[in-house]
Amino acid sequence: MQATVQTSRDHESAYAAAQKVVEVHHALADFLAAGQTLAEIDRFVGETIRRLGGTSCFYKYRPGRMPPFPSQACLSVNDCVVHGTAGYLTRPMEQGDVLSIDIGVKYHGWFGDAAWTYVFGEMNDEIKRLTNSGKESLEEGIKELRPGNTYLAWAKRVQGIVEGDYGFHMIRGLGGHGCGRKLHSSPWISNVVPSYPGEWPDANLACTPGTIVAVEPMIGVGTGMIEQADRDWPIYTADHSMSVHYEHDVLITEEGPEILTAGGASVVEIGFPYSDPVADGPTIAAAMHDAIEDGMTPDLIFEQVASVRDDLEIGLVAMVSTSIVIALGGPDAFCKRAKDAGFDGCIFPDLVFEESGPYVEACKSHGLTNSLLISPSTAIERAGEISKASSGFVYMLARAGITGERSEIPDIGDRVRDLRIKSPTPIACGFGISTPEQVRAVTQHADGAIVGSALVRRLIDAKAAGKNPAQEAEAFLMELSTGSFSMDDLMG
Repeated sequence: MQATVQTSRDHESAYAAAQKVVEVHHALADFLAAGQTLAEIDRFVGETIRRLGGTSCFYKYRPGRMPPFPSQACLSVNDCVVHGTAGYLTRPMEQGDVLSIDIGVKYHGWFGDAAWTYVFGEMNDEIKRLTNSGKESLEEGIKELRPGNTYLAWAKRVQGIVEGDYGFHMIRGLGGHGCGRKLHSSPWISNVVPSYPGEWPDANLACTPGTIVAVEPMIGVGTGMIEQADRDWPIYTADHSMSVHYEHDVLITEEGPEILTAGGASVVEIGFPYSDPVADGPTIAAAMHDAIEDGMTPDLIFEQVASVRDDLEIGLVAMVSTSIVIALGGPDAFCKRAKDAGFDGCIFPDLVFEESGPYVEACKSHGLTNSLLISPSTAIERAGEISKASSGFVYMLARAGITGERSEIPDIGDRVRDLRIKSPTPIACGFGISTPEQVRAVTQHADGAIVGSALVRRLIDAKAAGKNPAQEAEAFLMELSTGSFSMDDLMG
């Protein structure tokens, strides 16, 4: 089988197409809300794809005897596993609905294809376990897509997790596929081990560098069997139990798998170095000291952000002490400069809530978000007021103390649930998060995970080892993003 990616330009083109899919999912995470219909969601997907310069590769797609697919995306609710159309379900989305959205984008001749499952409102225990089984099996299965393995290794790993560890069912008869220059190509990749010789001819094909595969666990609660009406698109679990669908595009390289549809970061926090950092552990404190020694100043940060802002679509948030804000002329003057430079929001880590009024107003008047901090010891009534005063997201600390990597993350479920009752502001959780498993644990409850010290340490280590810090950061973010596709897995 000929490799799909043969040159660096091929690599760049494949990645660009895959990232268009990621951008659509990021936009969806901000857009989705209970009360929307599938038709409204599908319209949003189509408009977003066109705005990004791509086209939907699902719309009017027609394999075999099937009619042309009528929608921009596959929108599959609850017991619908895959291939739900914008018109198959007409009622609005409700709290508790589980919506799997599969998006395909053609961009400059290359194809990207990725699916994610979104939950409206709080997840019950079964749905939480079901979504976790999808994320974990995808994350662990991808590790098997490396030279020296066959595609059978993928199936053994994902089926073992879903059926052995969680007790759910991998859907039979559906699977992943080659991707890249075409939407669908060989190999076909089953999610279950073949039960008889010849059932899955591609099972023992070698994972060849240069191959792009779209791998996609599809999981049912009660059965792996499906039902589908003749010449109709939606495919359901045979017992109509709940289902989820997760999918990534993966490039097999000599070094191992590279996730082309990795979500990466949704927002980048840019710290203004301060000689007496607030609540920062040794890693970030040392980085701030080094930055000051190297001549970094607030003026230089504004200049650097302004110089790259037009090339970035990601959100940029300033993490800045109130001492620096006051030194630069106060909240209004600082927020004006921040907005002019290209920042999207501010975090003031040492701001006392009772004194936050001028900062909140300055952010609002200059079109910036304002994220205030909530500590683990903050009373829930006060936390609710802090959350209401925040915009964009409220920054919830996972633990007391200082920043830094930790081996374990406290369970934040009850805290997040109580806070959501008090305020609708999205919740991002930080302090001590450093692994995909911790990201996944946090985003089961919160809307986003904040990673600081672990990323800074990797940048420092890369520089010391003579490696490219940007490439090391990208690799780390791809690793983390297997824990959470975007800022918002849990939709309110």
